[in-house]
Amino acid sequence: LIDVEPSVPAGSTSLLTSTTAASLAASPLVIDVGPSVPVGDTPPVTSTTAAILTASLPSTDVGSLQQPLSNSSNTTRGMITVLEGFGRCSALKISVASAFALWLFLGLYIICENYFVPSLEAFGEILGISEDAQGATLLAVGSSSPELFTAIFGVLFFANENPGPSTNVGSALFNQCVIIGVSALVLPSIWPGQLEERAFWRDIAFYFIAIVTLGLVYDVITPGQIDLWESALLCGIWIAYVTVVIRNDGGVTNTRSRSMTGYPESPTPTPDGLAPNVVMRLGAPFEFLFRWTVPDPQARDPKIVRIFTMSIVWLGGLTYVVVEIAERIAQCFGIPPDIIGVTVLAVGTSAPDCFGSIIAAKKGKIKMAVSNAIGSNVFDCCLCVGLPFMIQCLVTGKSVEVESVGMEFLQSYLLLVLFAHVVMLWAGSYTLQQWHGKVFLSLYVGFVVSYLIFRETE
Repeated sequence: LIDVEPSVPAGSTSLLTSTTAASLAASPLVIDVGPSVPVGDTPPVTSTTAAILTASLPSTDVGSLQQPLSNSSNTTRGMITVLEGFGRCSALKISVASAFALWLFLGLYIICENYFVPSLEAFGEILGISEDAQGATLLAVGSSSPELFTAIFGVLFFANENPGPSTNVGSALFNQCVIIGVSALVLPSIWPGQLEERAFWRDIAFYFIAIVTLGLVYDVITPGQIDLWESALLCGIWIAYVTVVIRNDGGVTNTRSRSMTGYPESPTPTPDGLAPNVVMRLGAPFEFLFRWTVPDPQARDPKIVRIFTMSIVWLGGLTYVVVEIAERIAQCFGIPPDIIGVTVLAVGTSAPDCFGSIIAAKKGKIKMAVSNAIGSNVFDCCLCVGLPFMIQCLVTGKSVEVESVGMEFLQSYLLLVLFAHVVMLWAGSYTLQQWHGKVFLSLYVGFVVSYLIFRETE
């Protein structure tokens, strides 16, 4: 007996097909479907109903009951996901969260400009290392340290949520395209964009080794997992890179002459007008917090180590909150996790690198800006991947299971951008020009678009 009361109104999608009804007619099963379904709606088949049908009628195709939804297009399903996200996240909440994240970006810029970069310059002068070496080591390590700490925290407390390479590769592409691109655009015209040829090829060589090794570790040697020796290999590449940078450094003479007594500092706009005053007022809370927690770098005897350490602490805290907000906003729009990793998380974790390089470039230190971008990529691909996985291997005593979705595509695009980078600067006599910056930014836009198409057609 089938009792369907009250009846389904005309115009709605029937719950049971004629074939299913005929099959049920021969069965003693009693099904009560109610209440009525409004006109135009598709009544869902609950998991309980499906389980009863499957158990009672093995020959019945329960999947046919959900045929209208199973035939929907990918676009329709994507729209449904977005609408469901808006159901959980109101437009007001998204707007407030976005505004708050932008405000935190202002705090990141202030801590970089007033404390972090000055402490790096002071460190470089104390250690006697050149501008490009400062960018490849001190600035790269300091600005990328929040990403490393986050990765280590993740493997220690969320060991079952190992990310794929998308965030690291996305950060590398952002660094190489956006950071170098914007640095080229903001470089004052009175400063030459000349790079050091030896430092250029040194950074490119190690970055190429890092890309190839990362691809071999994820997809070739032990696909789907990372062993202890593989993570140690990645860490070893970064250690070798830093060793080569320090041992082959030419000294800080040129940097000191330019930054202290040589070319004039880049002109800084005076805070006249509405927009600068608004920015100053918005940044006032950060100025207050930083003044009370970080020593003054302009003091007669500045505590450089404490300034550097507290700057990294602030960078890590602000970056974590920005990334968390951005990830939740992206989830509200139904964006898949790997796309979030390659775009939202990559941009968020690279914000300190970006601000550090832009500030250095505005001061005319283009060598530091470019070396920071490439040095950060070596740091991201080697130490930020290798060290957390090494710790997890030592703690668990076994290999780490990882995902490598889209690794071949990501690695191919990394190599493409690297090739374009080499050709443009080699052909331009290692001088970074403004049109180079526009090309780099276009390459990043092309990456985002092509990756979205790749994931849709995969």
